[in-house]
Parts: sequence; C-alpha cells; structure tokens
Amino acid sequence: MSDDGVEFRPHLDACFLAVIDGEQLAFTNPVNSSWRPNTPDPIVTTAVIMMLDHPDGTDYPVVVKHSDPTSRAPRRARLRRGMGRRHRTTGGTPGNQGGAR
Repeated sequence: MSDDGVEFRPHLDACFLAVIDGEQLAFTNPVNSSWRPNTPDPIVTTAVIMMLDHPDGTDYPVVVKHSDPTSRAPRRARLRRGMGRRHRTTGGTPGNQGGAR
C-alpha cells in the first residue's frame, strides 16, 4: 500500500541495474522491466539511490542522470516541490551535480 492507503502502482517501467540489500538501488528506463529496449516518455533517466546509516535514521543520497539536459531543470524543480521531509536526505556525492536534499 502507498502512504495514502491506495494500492501502490509502479511509476515507470525500468530495469534494475543493481540491488544491494540495505545499501543501494540503481535503475534505468531505456531498458524496461522485461529487459527489452524502451522509449520512455516523458524522460530517459538513470538513478542510483544509496542508503546510509545516520543517527536520526537513514540518509538517502540520490544521483539522477538525465539524457536531455534541457529537461532536467524544470522536471527537477517540479519533483522537489513534491518531496516530503519524512526521511533525512543528503546532498549528492562528490563530482555529481547534486542529489536530493
């Protein structure tokens, strides 16, 4: 179930690249969940979500790579507006363009 009590439904059809229990999830959507080539709409993306211990719970640094730099800024702004503050989050790793905050 989702947080609002509605049955959870996937938000995108993607392929997991790495699943390390309690540490990391990595996925991409140019390849779908059936491992077939995909033309995702509205955006092609690859993401890595790390889970790190923190005294207040868990830090969730997120690195997202977009295929189209011109679509990155407006989408990121829209997504950040909808992010809750239920989990502690940190900035990106050195060398990237930032992460979820």
